Amino acid sequence: MTHRFQIGIVFFIIHLSFGFLLYPDLIYSLTDAGHWLVILCQGVLQLMLISLYIKGLNFFPNQDIIDIYLKMGRLVACIILLPFVLNLTVLVALNIRTYTEVINSLFLLRTPHWPIALLLYFISAYTATKGLGTILRSSVFIFFGSSDFIVELSF
Repeated sequence: MTHRFQIGIVFFIIHLSFGFLLYPDLIYSLTDAGHWLVILCQGVLQLMLISLYIKGLNFFPNQDIIDIYLKMGRLVACIILLPFVLNLTVLVALNIRTYTEVINSLFLLRTPHWPIALLLYFISAYTATKGLGTILRSSVFIFFGSSDFIVELSF
């Protein structure tokens, strides 16, 4: 599996995992009818942005986005990549907070939020130090395991 494909899969799984818990409620509160249109527009927008990102990377073979921006200078690279880093940081923080609340409300009712969040954070950080392949394998395993459970619950 190529490195670019792995990045796309991880990006998709991060956004999808956050959407499982909060996205349906946000869509229902956003519109009165035609919920499918909002979902379709967001999906098309995500696909367009990912394809634009991959098409841009194809102009620079064997380089990632950081190497491309470092050619313009370190300050320019930091300024351009700062919104991307902030977006991923907020997504990870929201995912950890949401999963902490779910774990706390279902399994550990008397446990405070902060130890669960801290444990989730350190597990995520340890997995991140093991590399992108480990993250991809574990997230695909969890994704397919939980999607079967969600499909069974919906019927």
